[in-house]
Amino acid sequence: GKLGIDSMQLWGLRALWLSALSGLLRAETLFVEGDNDPSKICKLPPHWEIAGQTPMDSLRGKVAVLARGGLMDVGFLVVNERTAMSRAMYWELKRRVAEGIPVYQQAALQDDVWEALQGDKDDFLVYDRCGRLTFHIVLPYSFLHYPFIEAAIRATYHKDICGNCSKMQSFFRWVLENGDKRTDPWLLVYSPVPVATIFLFYLFLIWVGPKFMRNREPVNLKAVLIIYNFSMVCLSAYMFYEFLMSSWLAKYSLLCQPVDYSTSPLAMRMAKVCWWFFFSKVIELSDTMFFILRKKNNQLTFLHIYHHATMIFNWWAGVKYVAGGQSFLIGMINSFVHIIMYLYYGLAALGPHMQKFLWWKRYLTTLQLVQFFILSIHTAYNLFTDCDFPDAMNAVVFAYVVSLILLFSNFYYRSYLSKKIKTT
Repeated sequence: GKLGIDSMQLWGLRALWLSALSGLLRAETLFVEGDNDPSKICKLPPHWEIAGQTPMDSLRGKVAVLARGGLMDVGFLVVNERTAMSRAMYWELKRRVAEGIPVYQQAALQDDVWEALQGDKDDFLVYDRCGRLTFHIVLPYSFLHYPFIEAAIRATYHKDICGNCSKMQSFFRWVLENGDKRTDPWLLVYSPVPVATIFLFYLFLIWVGPKFMRNREPVNLKAVLIIYNFSMVCLSAYMFYEFLMSSWLAKYSLLCQPVDYSTSPLAMRMAKVCWWFFFSKVIELSDTMFFILRKKNNQLTFLHIYHHATMIFNWWAGVKYVAGGQSFLIGMINSFVHIIMYLYYGLAALGPHMQKFLWWKRYLTTLQLVQFFILSIHTAYNLFTDCDFPDAMNAVVFAYVVSLILLFSNFYYRSYLSKKIKTT
């Protein structure tokens, strides 16, 4: 059927609006002839800017819901001029939609969003059930009976084309689209799928690796370990320097430092070293592979696996959403600790003759614990202060650091203190 009534039959402006509204609220049952290819319709919109600003970024999650109930969660936004007709349309919508469904109109004294962005009025925005913008149509007026408006609504809300979006789909879309636009194009950042795949493959290697090596001789990796460990010393030193200099030059605060999401040279320098820190955690999964190939299965402890496997997720989220800000302190301190740690491993890989120079092994765990205590205090402080850094991120980091304190303390006790008690 037709959406609304034919414009030639309209005898007055009010009849036009009411008929358009009636058709709009029935839109989910309509279909565009010939437009049944979902690949042509249900896809992310192109990047949209007005005067260098992105309106959809600020509107995300604030779309006015005009119809829900039995209409399969239809959600869209119509931005109208502040005219008498717009106000009349607002009250008509309020009267027609189900109770509890919010209908919004721009306040009389509020700046027109399109005027502020130097855009054309009126703009007609259509969202699918996942909250994705599928159509952005610039009109002289938001006449909902226009054929292309009808087609847009039909295409977006036809159940055979866009389907019903689950909460999981909506959450996954949110994860993808709400990240730092500067880091999204970088390797492994935009989607969690690659990191999750690496994680699952890592667990698979831990499960199958020892079985594969059970009846085989340990692999001689002396040369590989020397190169690997000293390379990690160099990478850690580079990251420590970059964290230190980027924060120093940008006059970062040790107490509270929001993320600078700009593309200034210093902000990008900080974001890049955050990415390198995240990627170094992916590289460090090689530690586990070397243990397996050398048949050092006693090293495959819960602490080792938990620490290595979770760090890639923690820092993927860090680079995805907060590439900079006060998270710099975590990267800077951890990079310093890893300079010393991989230096120890590199010297140990040179051979047994180096053991007499490695008396300080036990202090590596002490250094790790000192690191975690500093980070826990720093994060806890920011949880209870008015700091423009995501509380959710602070809470996750705090809980994670506490778990590492418990695990490393247990390791230190079993490796050193319990033995000392037994000997005395």
